Amino acid sequence: MSLASLCSDQVATIKRVVVTQDTAMGQVRSYTTAGRGALPVTTTGRLQQMSDFKRIAYKNKDEEVDAVWYSITDPQCDHRDQIILSNGDIYFCQSQKDFDIQHRLYKVELKKYQLGVQ
Repeated sequence: MSLASLCSDQVATIKRVVVTQDTAMGQVRSYTTAGRGALPVTTTGRLQQMSDFKRIAYKNKDEEVDAVWYSITDPQCDHRDQIILSNGDIYFCQSQKDFDIQHRLYKVELKKYQLGVQ
C-alpha cells in the first residue's frame, strides 16, 4: 500500500485558539479556523490511538488519551491548535514532526481529554 492510501482515512478540521477580552476584562479563549490565517484548515490523514484512557491524576476522574495523526500533507500544527475529526472527536495538538527529509509523512502528537463525571 502507498502512503497516500494509508493516510486517506479521515478528513479533519484544524482550529487555532484565539484570545479576546470580555466586558469584565477577562480572557475568552475560543478555537476558530479564522485564527489559522493562511495556514491549512483541513487535513486528511489517519488517527492512531496510542493508549487507552488514563487518569490525569490519582483519585481524579478526568481522563486523557494519547493519539497520533499521520498525514502526507503538512498540517502545520503546534500547541495552539486542535484537530476535530469528522465524527466530532476533538484532539489537542502537542507537537508535529516531519519523518523524512523528502517531506512524505508528517506526524502530529495529540491528546484527547474526557471529563470523568459520575
